[in-house]
Formats: sequence, C-alpha cells, structure tokens
Amino acid sequence: MNVNLSEFQYITSLLKRVLRGEKPEELPEGLTFEGIYKKSKFHHVSGMVFYGIEQLGSKPSDNILKIWRQDRDKAIARDLQQFHEYGVLEQTFNSNKIKYIPLKGIILKKLYPSPDMRYMCDIDVITEENSHHKLRDLMIQNGYEAEHFDAGNHDEYTKKPIMNVEIHRFLFSDYTFGGKHFAKYLKNPFDFSKQTEGFRCELDSTYFFLHLLTHAAKHYINGGVGLRAFMDIWLYYKNHNEKIDLDKIGNILKDNQYKKLCFDILLLSQMWFGDKEWDNSFDEMAEYVYKGGAFGTVKSSTHNEIREKGKAKYLLTKLFPSYRTLAFSYPIIKKIPVLYPFCLILRLFTKPIINFKRTMNKLKGLFSFKK
Repeated sequence: MNVNLSEFQYITSLLKRVLRGEKPEELPEGLTFEGIYKKSKFHHVSGMVFYGIEQLGSKPSDNILKIWRQDRDKAIARDLQQFHEYGVLEQTFNSNKIKYIPLKGIILKKLYPSPDMRYMCDIDVITEENSHHKLRDLMIQNGYEAEHFDAGNHDEYTKKPIMNVEIHRFLFSDYTFGGKHFAKYLKNPFDFSKQTEGFRCELDSTYFFLHLLTHAAKHYINGGVGLRAFMDIWLYYKNHNEKIDLDKIGNILKDNQYKKLCFDILLLSQMWFGDKEWDNSFDEMAEYVYKGGAFGTVKSSTHNEIREKGKAKYLLTKLFPSYRTLAFSYPIIKKIPVLYPFCLILRLFTKPIINFKRTMNKLKGLFSFKK
C-alpha cells in the first residue's frame, strides 16, 4: 500500500484527541477524507476515528460519512455480541471449575472512552493446559466449531457470524519466528496471577504489561503491529503505572535481544498518545508501523526473518520445517510421527497452491531483500 505519512499522522492525532476527550483538529490541506478513511480501515481503527470525524466542522461527503458511520455502528454491535459471548464463556469456565485468565482486548476495552472503540478480532483467554480437551466439548455444546485444536499455542473456535475465540495453552509458541524470542517468559501465567471471582484469575499488572509489550514486539518482528497495540499500551500504562514495575520488566528482559524494541514501543505509544515530545530518531519506526497496517505485511516479516537467519537458513526452514512446526498444519504426526516425511512432501506440493498469495509475497520478499 502506498503510504502518505501525513495521512497517518492526522489519523494518530484524531485517535489521540478521541482518547483524551479533546476536540480534534480540522482536516489539513492536501489530505482527503477518502484517504483518511482507507488508511484508518487499514489499521482497523475506522470506527474509533469516526468519533473524531463527527466532531469536525467540515464533514466528508454523504457517501463516505454513511460508510464510516456504518463501521462505527458495526463496532458497537460487535462489541455487544462479544461481551455477551464472553459472559457465556465465563459461566462455562466457572460451572466446570476451570481456572482462566482473560487477556488483551477483553480487559483493555474497559479503558477506552467507549468499549466499541477498541476493535477486537477475537476473545483471548488462557486456561490450565489439562482443560483443553474438556473445553473442546463444552465449546461445541455452546455452538462453536473447532477451527484449530491441539496445534500451536492456542485452540481456535468460531461461531457465525462474527465470533472468534482463542483459548491459549501458553502465550507464545517457542517454534515460530517471533514467538520463540518471548516463549520463556510467563510460561505459566497462573504463577503471576491471583484468583478474583469464581475461577477467574487476573495477571499482576507488571506481568500483564510485560505481555502487552512482548506481544506487540512479537508482531513487530513478524511483519508489523498496528496503532491499536500502541493505544492499548499507552492506556494501560496511564491507568496502572503505579502498579507497573518497569525495572522488573527490564530485568526480566535483560538478556533478550529485543529488550530495546519493547521499551521503544512504550516510548512510541507515549509520543503518539501521551505528552512525550517527539524524538526524530523514531521516524523510521513510525513509518514501519504505518506501512504495516493492523497485522503487518508478509514482505516485512520475510525481510526480518532473513536478517536474523540469512537467506540460506531461511530457505531451509521454509522448505523443511521442523517436526513441531509441521505438526501445526498436520496434527496427525503427533500421533503417528513416522508420517512426518510424507506430510513434508504433501506440504511442498499443496502449500504453494492453498496459500498462493502468501507464498508469492514471501518470494517477493526473498528476492527484494537487501542487506
């Protein structure tokens, strides 16, 4: 996507004013509402940006305004349905005596001026590892389909039209490119939480913030992380800074090569949404965030992985993934390990066809890489 940094800077300004309850600035000369809408949609913040747009003296055309308002209204409806379903999930966990910790969006939504402002793709919770087979049956009873089970670090459940639930066994996969750098932290998050009501547990504020920073860093490494993550981090720190021990987080990450990235993410959130003065050394990082949209790009992910591994090792790991990586796509090899080579051959022939667009983007990233 072509990037007009002035558009993104205005979007960031609108989001900041909405978060702080301040009147937004009018659309600067040279920018268009259509461009602002498209880029805010790219970062999954169009519904929240509309709260700023409707306060402006100069409004978009009726057509764009209508589409924009629909995004906001859909976000409100989505939020109501997600909270209803989360209530059902909590009842399920409590009635079956399953300990759980709510993660990310379901907690962070409460910090926004209106919870629908924080777009949430899925409901994330982590439960005790020995509960997952029991939970699969319970989720199916509640009308969900198991999209992925017993593969990776979480099980994925869906219910039409919009519900997605991720039930985690652990927070990071130690065999994926970004996740492996943070997998050793919070291996058992229940050790850093307290039981509050029923079987619900809440992470200590310092460790919740540690997860926010490392989760954002993981996505940054994997190809990009959107503006939502920076708003989340700023809001949580603003509301809980007295309970957050940054020195402890620094000590936990002391040997991690991405420790600086984690703290730079915090600084960038404070410059965008707080009162910290802009530091020009963050220009390149800001542009990377802007270009990546809500979920980053395959090209950036490919370049980052090649930088770390080198081209030869990158190609080898893609052509011949490890047993654990392959088991994510072919769980049968967990039960029948001798099928590993057969699944490897099957993958070589089917993956480029099934994931054609992603495969082509990886190849483009490979050939466009420059040191």
